[in-house]
Amino acid sequence: MRTIYKYKMEPGAACLRIEAPIVKLLSVQCQRSVICVWAEVDTSLPNRKFIITPIGTGWDLDMVELPKDAIYWDTVQQFGGDLVWHVYYTEIKND
Repeated sequence: MRTIYKYKMEPGAACLRIEAPIVKLLSVQCQRSVICVWAEVDTSLPNRKFIITPIGTGWDLDMVELPKDAIYWDTVQQFGGDLVWHVYYTEIKND
């Protein structure tokens, strides 16, 4: 079955780990002050693993555990713009 799922980032979490039959990552936004990811999934396919990492404006990128192959996705504002996050994703091919 093809559908769209939403995944919520836990408050205070350094990243969001998703393991699901994702076809395409669609959007990352704040919904009611919670960072959420929407993805198209197909339950007939095998799971894929993603790490979603938000990086705060002004953070020292050398101090963040951001995988070298991370791809910039989008910028989201939380709490009415009090916090601004630059969101990267990484697909984990081998564990």
